[in-house]
Amino acid sequence: MRHQVLYLFLVAAALLGAGLCMMGGCNGGSSYYGGSVQTNPVSLLWTPVTLQQQMQTNKDLVVLDCRKKAARSDGTPYLPYDDEHITGAYYLDFFCFGDPYPTTDPQKYEAALSNLGLTRTTPICLYDAGIANPQGKVFFHLERLGFSDVHILDGGFPVWKSNNYPTSAVVPAARTATQFITTNPNNAIYAELAEMKTIYDTVANNSTQYVLTDFREPPLYYGHKICPDAIRTGCMPHCGLLDWHEYYNSATGRFLTKTELENVSRNAGMDPDKVNVLICNKGWRTGIAYFVLRHLGWPQSNLIHYVGGIRAWTKATPVQDYPMVSDACYDVGKNMPLGKRFSGAFGQIGQRIFCAGGYSLISPKPTSSPYTEASNRVEFYDLPQDTWGSMEPLPEPLAFSAGAGLNGYFYVLGGLDSTGNPSSKVYRGDPGAGSNQWQLVATSMIGGKNGSRFSYAAATVGNAIYVSGGLIDKDKLTTTNYSNEVLGYDGNNGWTTCTPLPQGRRCHAMVAIGTTLYVLGGFYYDDVNKKGVFLKDVWALDTTNMAAGWQQKADLAMTIAGHGAGVANGKIYIPGGTNATGNKYDVIEFDPAANGGTGASRLMMKKGMAPTPQSACIGWPRYWYFIGAHGNNVVTIGGYAGGTPNIFSTPNSGLTHFHQTYVYDVTRPDP
Repeated sequence: MRHQVLYLFLVAAALLGAGLCMMGGCNGGSSYYGGSVQTNPVSLLWTPVTLQQQMQTNKDLVVLDCRKKAARSDGTPYLPYDDEHITGAYYLDFFCFGDPYPTTDPQKYEAALSNLGLTRTTPICLYDAGIANPQGKVFFHLERLGFSDVHILDGGFPVWKSNNYPTSAVVPAARTATQFITTNPNNAIYAELAEMKTIYDTVANNSTQYVLTDFREPPLYYGHKICPDAIRTGCMPHCGLLDWHEYYNSATGRFLTKTELENVSRNAGMDPDKVNVLICNKGWRTGIAYFVLRHLGWPQSNLIHYVGGIRAWTKATPVQDYPMVSDACYDVGKNMPLGKRFSGAFGQIGQRIFCAGGYSLISPKPTSSPYTEASNRVEFYDLPQDTWGSMEPLPEPLAFSAGAGLNGYFYVLGGLDSTGNPSSKVYRGDPGAGSNQWQLVATSMIGGKNGSRFSYAAATVGNAIYVSGGLIDKDKLTTTNYSNEVLGYDGNNGWTTCTPLPQGRRCHAMVAIGTTLYVLGGFYYDDVNKKGVFLKDVWALDTTNMAAGWQQKADLAMTIAGHGAGVANGKIYIPGGTNATGNKYDVIEFDPAANGGTGASRLMMKKGMAPTPQSACIGWPRYWYFIGAHGNNVVTIGGYAGGTPNIFSTPNSGLTHFHQTYVYDVTRPDP
């Protein structure tokens, strides 16, 4: 109560003595919660009204567009500034400051700041694609370099444009260049790994000098999800959580009021009278957090921006000196050594999971689409040993093939060749051969169009490989190209036609338990109603009684496609995949023995650190991955999340092509 009375008194005094926030954008007035908080005479957060007024009256003002590259619908990268920006604004590539660390070559940002004609007293307003992270990083670095009059546009470009303020595609005339030279940067407001380690050790020894706060989303903090460039899950011990999204209203795209921002920060355990250490994955989210606390008047001397983040912390060794606590139900294995790949053939021989072909990133990355090419690489992961080995490359690049192990050999069937045309070939690989590990054992499969097919599934029962469904032509918008055929293959060009599936499909999963095949989910196109349909049906075929045909089982817990499946302890597990609501990192369990053999499906759940149950996850939303299982573990390798590789089209869009290995322990989640 004492603080509230004092707060009201100071606000009233400020209004009487200084008028109603002449510079605008106050969002709730000055904030005071103790002697350490500094009131800002001019708000750091500007509304569009304030920015428009300042642009009309302050000839020295420089407006900087901090938006990062995006991708068009065809995957082509572009700079949003070039298409449209606030009239009179200049572009600043925030990567000139380094990512995540401040660059060791100041000439990069010194040149950028000089070319924009900036000095430390230049009034600057930053804007972004809404409340996005680059502008926070730029604000932090400018303050670190001694800039004294920097502001952020509340809601960024979307709010400016929605209010019909002027925009343009014209680049304004160049400003008179200055010669910006770094002098005495305030490096006390950021920490790298060594400094963070010292701070952490102090906190671990019961010091109350520091407050550690993690600004990532709860699934990352708790370990249910992992940033692809981190190698361990969860958060630092002694570290609180404040999801950076809590700082703004997602419906309006605007920051909360100062009073609300103060309450959110303090409710997370932060304190302006202590040293607040801001942590995220690699120092992006914390740029926004740093700005918010400066906007509230929290002093620089009580803020430390840990720029290395969890990414650097989890890669440091020895591991025991850089602890993490996690509620994760999966472990992180070694990355694929031959690079990021997806949509390849996978199969298993014993405890080894083979990954053949697929699409890999072109290196060096081109400036325009396509970014991927069909690969002929073959490697295998030993799940219990967490080690990788490789085979000779396939005789040709292939993607969207089916794969299976049979009698010690690994088979790659069909797919798309390097020209994007469906293949009908079957290759047999011998991992034990010293050379000539691959043989062409069939030039054509049966069925389909000339035996060609891709985007289908395979599984082994006894001495035969069974394949199901897939596309028999490149036209994905014609229902008849979605095959319902099921074929048996003896490994030596011997084919049989089995009972077809009741529904054609692609991007589905097929596994075997004993002598029974299970087909789960997938996708087909309804060319009558002109729409794609995601499936959740499950069908079973007893290969010892083909005449009985496919028997329908209980549906999956949700529609899913682009997934694989692994069998552990007699149950089927489907990690990730995609459907109409987006990409998934959930895990679906299907128990064939439940309900008298009709089966039962559920989403696996995890209880622990989080206050409410969370979906059991595989690390990151993705599909078209490689998969295998051994013992209690199901492993997902590589994969794809859609979009242009490493081009960020929205804040936190993350990586889109993967080489990570996630090992999911089916016994770890709670029922």
